[in-house]
Amino acid sequence: MNGIIIFFAICFVVGFLSLLFGKKMINGLLAVYAFVFAYRFIYQNFSNYDYVLYIALACGILAIVLMRSIKKFAFFLLGAYVGYLLSGTIMSFIPISDMRMHYAVLIGIIVVCGVLVMNFDNVLIRYATSFVGGELIGASALFLIMENDKIMSFVSGDIMASCMSMSHYLFAEFMPSQALIIFCIALVGMFIGANYQRHH
Repeated sequence: MNGIIIFFAICFVVGFLSLLFGKKMINGLLAVYAFVFAYRFIYQNFSNYDYVLYIALACGILAIVLMRSIKKFAFFLLGAYVGYLLSGTIMSFIPISDMRMHYAVLIGIIVVCGVLVMNFDNVLIRYATSFVGGELIGASALFLIMENDKIMSFVSGDIMASCMSMSHYLFAEFMPSQALIIFCIALVGMFIGANYQRHH
């Protein structure tokens, strides 16, 4: 059970920090976003999960390096992550059977959002970090409400195994199936968080 508690504690802590203090804490949060972005993308799009944790860690470290050396590109990554979150909702209304077209639309949304945040970071960074925070809080809270009876099935003696199995189900199955509700929660969180960050 410890692994599940740790997993949701991290989700809520990162979510609230992003929602309320995203612009102030952007340096550290970008590394977390890069890690989660890679982790979720692999779980949702590829069948081989053997190296997902190592790839995600490498992306997190890369984000720290980029933040120190190429700040604009680091902001592009933030926008790309927001674009990836948005694509889950957008593409749930546009069923695409051709995988090449699926990935073309996905990449298009990611690139557009990345370029927007990169070029208008002073304006959009509060909204981007608040959206990410709202989405993470919303997805975690919704899961605890709707799928509470399934939590025990992810419990194991290995804390890491519990976290991995829980995150796999949340990112690859639950969130895509509840994309519209999570998007609406994230949107509300975005306006609340952006307004809070503007005054603090």
